[in-house]
Amino acid sequence: MAFKKFYASKDNTITNAFRFNGSTRATGSNMGLADALEVFKVYGEVTTSSVELSRVLIQFDTSQIINARTNDDIPASGSVDFFLNMYNARHPFTVPRNSTMVVQPVTRAWNEGSGMDMDEYKDLGKSNWISASTTAGQEWTTEGGDVSSIYDVSASFLNGPEDLSINVSNVVERWVAGTLSNYGYLVSLTASLEGDSDTHYTKKFFARSSEYFFKRPTIEARWNSSTKDQRGDFYASSSLLSTENVQEIYMYNYFRGDLKNIPTIQGGPIYVQLFTSASGGENLSSAVSVNYPVTGGHVETGIYSASFDLDTTASVVYDRWYQGASPALSTCFHTGTLTLKQHDAQNNSKREPLVLNITNLRDSYSRRETNTRVRLYTRKRNWSPNIYSVAKNKIENYLVDNMFYKVTRKIDNSDVVSYGTGSIKYTLLSYDASGSYFDFNFSNLESGYAYEFKFIIKEGTNYNEYPEGFRFRVED
Repeated sequence: MAFKKFYASKDNTITNAFRFNGSTRATGSNMGLADALEVFKVYGEVTTSSVELSRVLIQFDTSQIINARTNDDIPASGSVDFFLNMYNARHPFTVPRNSTMVVQPVTRAWNEGSGMDMDEYKDLGKSNWISASTTAGQEWTTEGGDVSSIYDVSASFLNGPEDLSINVSNVVERWVAGTLSNYGYLVSLTASLEGDSDTHYTKKFFARSSEYFFKRPTIEARWNSSTKDQRGDFYASSSLLSTENVQEIYMYNYFRGDLKNIPTIQGGPIYVQLFTSASGGENLSSAVSVNYPVTGGHVETGIYSASFDLDTTASVVYDRWYQGASPALSTCFHTGTLTLKQHDAQNNSKREPLVLNITNLRDSYSRRETNTRVRLYTRKRNWSPNIYSVAKNKIENYLVDNMFYKVTRKIDNSDVVSYGTGSIKYTLLSYDASGSYFDFNFSNLESGYAYEFKFIIKEGTNYNEYPEGFRFRVED
């Protein structure tokens, strides 16, 4: 799994809008328990130059992010990005088009409050436009919320109903490191829009108290966790290729089902040599693009990898993983097998369609399953074995280099996990000698519903979606 969601711990809408009487402002109103959040600017409705504003306060529990990192549920700083996600709540009023909102860290603690009235502003409480807290002397230094503009980020809304999804890693990592106090964010229109002579009314988001599970605001950690172990699809070097000749293989140090670092290696380098025999044979020292022996590295706990090309006519070679660099190679930790393929040019450019199947799909999963590996079998659709090959040969698992998954809820066909095909490929599948796979955290899904895994394959610059989905349910 390459994403994890953290839900808001408190939120509120604060406003200086006029009440319906048109003479007093609702600066003392509180909407902390409302099921929506609202940002707007109204100009000239009460007087020719009156300005009415609404802003959003929202906060997340940093300890949850710290615990997730401690438990290796999310990567270390620099290897993960954090996104603030807020979801559009439809309403019958005009939405602000061609607008920009700014997200800024709040600089003092504030109370959520228990108000719910977003129409007449009858519910009073703190936080509000004037004060951050019920504690005496906690008025905002600047009415409407105290913020730092050093780390602000902005989001644009061309049509108005778009969701807000914005990278806030800069602030979240400072919260986690303790170099910036976490009092959450203030979400508002930019200062230029709040200060102009136009009305920008009104943008609503679902609040943390919303009945709609997937519409509640989150900070979402995203990272690319895919590994491409080419042991089962390794090609000998070819003059028809260039950088593609360098391929990567992995070694996994499992003990009783758990991955363990090699004590004398830990996170340090490991070295690989290639031979024509498992117990001896010719030492293949003709890798043309890398130093030899190959210097491998530590991927994560118990997993090591090495990248190299191999210029040989041998059909099978053996990779041995050592401690110590040449010529002082000492302990051999593991000997693996590589069955080499040869690359040939094709007579036509047509790509064969594929057949996909999730080999370990179950009818239902529990939200308590937080690290479940989902395995795919993939083959070319036009693979046509004869009786002899069926009886003698295992059907080849065709490895797909760039395949992504998404999750759709079947009751309304809404995408609850989208294809992560952007700059952070957080739903990119991995593969090893057994085929393609991804790890999934079912706690990200709401129980009591049927869902579907779907897949898209990148071929060149095009993305082609596999037409069939694979259904399952999630229960408590």
